[in-house]
Amino acid sequence: MVVESEADATSFVAADVVGAGIGERVLVVSGSTARRALGQDDCAADCAIVGIIDPTEKA
Repeated sequence: MVVESEADATSFVAADVVGAGIGERVLVVSGSTARRALGQDDCAADCAIVGIIDPTEKA
């Protein structure tokens, strides 16, 4: 999936291992942690979505 950082609005591609939907806030890991999330230490992935952040209500 294409992910946009909230910090600086840069976009990058991340493998989705949790089935996130378009527009959801997600938790992304990179480097060797992303490869381990995919279950393969030797795959060509650098970023992986490993969690979906539940929406919060604004007070």
